[in-house]
Amino acid sequence: MKPNRYTIAPALVLAPALALAASAGTAAAEEVLFVEFQERATGDSFRVENVAPCEGILITEVSINLASAASGLFFDVAPGEPGYPDEEQRIELWEGAGFVESVWRVEDGDQVLTIELEDFTPGDAFRIHIDVDNEDGRVPGPGDDASARDMEGATVAAKMFNNRGFRQAEIAAFGELANARISWPHACVEEDEEDAG
Repeated sequence: MKPNRYTIAPALVLAPALALAASAGTAAAEEVLFVEFQERATGDSFRVENVAPCEGILITEVSINLASAASGLFFDVAPGEPGYPDEEQRIELWEGAGFVESVWRVEDGDQVLTIELEDFTPGDAFRIHIDVDNEDGRVPGPGDDASARDMEGATVAAKMFNNRGFRQAEIAAFGELANARISWPHACVEEDEEDAG
């Protein structure tokens, strides 16, 4: 039986959320994914970019987990409690909609946002709007730089492929500047390097 799905924006489908397993790399690694949280008057958003330094790095899934942020963050996707009582809450793609295949269903108060991607190659980027609030009712805001402090410790996980047929899952934490950078050991391995190893 297929899960219940519904569309909230062009090329954006929601489905139930699941956990994403990830492994940590220990060898020298190339940065392949950059995720930045932004709080503006127009609303909260995450900008996600494939920054791999070589061709053939395909990112198929990105998952943002707020549970490990010390400030008790969650996604506020409906009016009323929990969260700041805005009249209208919704998830929207502000740019790069063509790269987003689906977004797994997010309920009000959830802490995980998982996005499935299609043809998300080096140089591609998208921005997704989703409201982020604190458990004590405070709203992260640019006036006191709370957004950066509050996001610190939250994590991003990604599933990736490279043009040599390798699959990888990696995870990284948001830092004090409200961004996270995922690296993949040997993501850009050349054919002769692989044969030598």
